[in-house]
Amino acid sequence: MNDNDARLTRVYTALTDSTVEESTPNMPDVGEPPDTDFDLFVEAAAGNNVGSSSTPYTLTITGVNVSKQVAVPQLSSVSNQAFNANPGNDWVDSGDDKVKTQRLTFNLPLKAPNAPNDLYRFYVSLVTPNFQIATFAESDLFILL
Repeated sequence: MNDNDARLTRVYTALTDSTVEESTPNMPDVGEPPDTDFDLFVEAAAGNNVGSSSTPYTLTITGVNVSKQVAVPQLSSVSNQAFNANPGNDWVDSGDDKVKTQRLTFNLPLKAPNAPNDLYRFYVSLVTPNFQIATFAESDLFILL
């Protein structure tokens, strides 16, 4: 990766406490009701200069109910973060680059007009204040029971 670049590399859903991608992330165990939460993973990579710079960025996550064509506030967030591979920060060395995997847990059920068996997708963007880095990624479609 270019030393002065960063990008979102992967966005996916999983069962809570799992790291395996799942298109039905609140799938119940046999004989049980659907789970009451699920996880979203956001993976990113940054070149060494950017990843070590402490440059601030805004991470925006927008959950969309594709079946109803509406944004879902319960599945959306905006957070201000910073690149930095110092101990205690989630950016870690990976060869000459820095990488980060962020896990977010979302609680269910969702408010109306959302309904069981609707299809959803996450859209995620990472943008620095000077717009020198602007990257986005989207999850695969997933269903919530």
